[in-house]
Amino acid sequence: NKPPAAQAAASTANNAANKEFQTAVEDMRQGQVDKAEPILLKLYKAAPENPEILLAMGTLYSMKGDMAKAIAFMEKSVKAKPTSQSYAGLAAAYSEVGRADDTVAALRKSLSLDPTNLAANFNLATIYMQVNAFNDAIPLMERVVKQKPAEPEPSYLLALCHSAMGQPAQAKAVLLKLPAQARDMEQVLLLLGSSSAALGDRFDAHKYLQRAVELYPISVGA
Repeated sequence: NKPPAAQAAASTANNAANKEFQTAVEDMRQGQVDKAEPILLKLYKAAPENPEILLAMGTLYSMKGDMAKAIAFMEKSVKAKPTSQSYAGLAAAYSEVGRADDTVAALRKSLSLDPTNLAANFNLATIYMQVNAFNDAIPLMERVVKQKPAEPEPSYLLALCHSAMGQPAQAKAVLLKLPAQARDMEQVLLLLGSSSAALGDRFDAHKYLQRAVELYPISVGA
């Protein structure tokens, strides 16, 4: 065991490094990459195997557009300590360089570690939608909608999946749960209209499409 004085010194050093790390992370959140970089480089030199620092370095280089370095650091991070967050970050980096299969594999790994990771659920669902795998996308997007019921984009995409699967009733039900302001978005009104028409509800179909024309006359009229 270390003597008390050495333990105290080590604890102080760790606290200082942690404070610096949090400062760098906050700088990146605010888009101040140039402020974060020297701090992270210093921390990385002191602890080159630390998975949190490796992930932060990967995020830093991703923000700078250096995807080769970003991926290298993130791959080291998931190898050192696989977490849902680190795999989701790696997936985003793979996606940036068009490595589709690796993106999907990393997102699946992220969800295997934490099925509630909203970013991983959303991103994997949108990938499935791009290849018309709507049945696979639905349960993933449902998790996002459950946690963020007031956000229009996840609900709209979930409704699109149901519509593509020939499930207009489910599509309409999803959209009607949105707040009134979100239901007045153009694409939502148009999907509500088409879903109502598919259900044989001419009154609702006309109501939603008429509302879309009133709010977006140039776009809908075109």
